[in-house]
Amino acid sequence: MRKRKVTVIGTGFLLLLGLIAGYGYMMTDHDPESELDEGVIQRVDISREKKQVDDIFAIVDEHTPIEQLDDDMKKYETSLFQSFVPEDVEIMEALLTEKEIRGFSLDYRHQGNRVSVVYFEDGKVSKTISNGQTAESNFNNEQTERVDFTKP
Repeated sequence: MRKRKVTVIGTGFLLLLGLIAGYGYMMTDHDPESELDEGVIQRVDISREKKQVDDIFAIVDEHTPIEQLDDDMKKYETSLFQSFVPEDVEIMEALLTEKEIRGFSLDYRHQGNRVSVVYFEDGKVSKTISNGQTAESNFNNEQTERVDFTKP
């Protein structure tokens, strides 16, 4: 029970980070000074994920969740979404959040990093990659940012 709660909290944190980054950008002026280097942009590239949005929600709509975690959060069988992540990657969680707009998150580990991809029903995508010391995120190719957790 404790492990599931910790995983849900961790996934919720990454989902929240992606939502804050994306929607925070929409509420503020874009600052060209904060642009990231090409390496960060490549690591959080969402080209593939943008093409997967409709397919993700088709699977969500065709299957029943395996667990209702909260009033607006449902957990799905991870194996349904295995084709949407890199080969040999095990998905830790697949969650649907139903707020103003539905968001579906896939949370997995890849190359020593934790990756959280949030697909929004309106076609937008947020991707966050964290190694525990930094987090890099891309919200719909409209904003990319890097957060360093080691700096005060």
